[in-house]
Amino acid sequence: YDNGQLLYLIPDTSAYAIKINNEWVYSKLDMQPRYIGSMVEFYKILYTNIQYPNEAKSNSTAGQFYITFEIDTLGHSANFIALNDIGDNCSEEIIRAIKLIPNFWLSATKDKIKYVAKFILPIKFEMEVDGKAIAARKRKGASELLLPPAKSLETIKIKVAGFTREDTKYLTR
Repeated sequence: YDNGQLLYLIPDTSAYAIKINNEWVYSKLDMQPRYIGSMVEFYKILYTNIQYPNEAKSNSTAGQFYITFEIDTLGHSANFIALNDIGDNCSEEIIRAIKLIPNFWLSATKDKIKYVAKFILPIKFEMEVDGKAIAARKRKGASELLLPPAKSLETIKIKVAGFTREDTKYLTR
């Protein structure tokens, strides 16, 4: 797609989370929700626009969380929710970047009816200070996270390295 070659879509036989009668169910679809500009472009826009938040750098924040969002019947993304947020504006930064992606989505379709579909985007913030990886932040009282019904996308990894303890104290909050 990116180099002007014609691509053919391989039929997707996996089930997607769609909203039927106000409940999320997994279902096989006639047409899966997808970004028209290609998922390569989707990830490129994210990676180009995501910055490691200064608060997260200052506090040596690292870890994994999830952003869920819906694609409505008009092909617009909405209802962004952070699950297991690691704090320090990390989830806000991801949601800001996702909102920069143009609403060029195809809606989920089954039996010629359009449905709202849900995606989950795993996010991993990684940080090295003084050449050592910072351990992922553990949430107090957090047990195994049960993710809602959603089609999972590839994990986005945001990494910052080369900092020393001396550098982090000069970052603004």
